[in-house]
Amino acid sequence: MNAQQNPIGEDVLDLHIAIVGSASSFEAAWSGFTQEDAHETFCDQFARRVAERYLGGELSYEVADRAMNGLYAYCYHLDSDRGMSGYAWAVFDAFEAGEYVHEGDGPEASPDEKYVVPLLRKLCV
Repeated sequence: MNAQQNPIGEDVLDLHIAIVGSASSFEAAWSGFTQEDAHETFCDQFARRVAERYLGGELSYEVADRAMNGLYAYCYHLDSDRGMSGYAWAVFDAFEAGEYVHEGDGPEASPDEKYVVPLLRKLCV
């Protein structure tokens, strides 16, 4: 399903991103949450908004990565195992690439700049 179908308002997405991105517990962050759109549509829109806001400098890597880890928890561990769409998974995986120093990279390397940004730019065209 295309991430542009049945768009959820950006203000609603931004609120969920802020809550999940700063929560001490993903269970608490998603408590009481209900999605009105199809699961895949919601995941795509959430992931796209996180990616766009990160690339636009509105979210730090840490908050964006935490938001995507929270979406993963929502999709696979909380409530039921619904999985993620291919697009949401690709955004999640891009942020995962920034969580560690890659083989051959020196201590000065910034994994989020070197790996996450190029991957997200390809996904957000």
